[in-house]
Amino acid sequence: MTWQIILGIWMSGVVIASFIYMPATQGLGEMGRIIVYHVPAAWVAVLAYLMAMENSIHYLKGYPL
Repeated sequence: MTWQIILGIWMSGVVIASFIYMPATQGLGEMGRIIVYHVPAAWVAVLAYLMAMENSIHYLKGYPL
């Protein structure tokens, strides 16, 4: 439980710091900050999908993980 609280505080700090310290990108201005959040989130979603697919295949075939 304490790790969840520490992680929540850490993540909140990172999000706030990204808005305070990250400069606006050239050409996109303030809209460029969206790349900082959406690109990593998309990669995590793809990796989560692939892990779920692999585990599903193992489950359906009856192999232990």
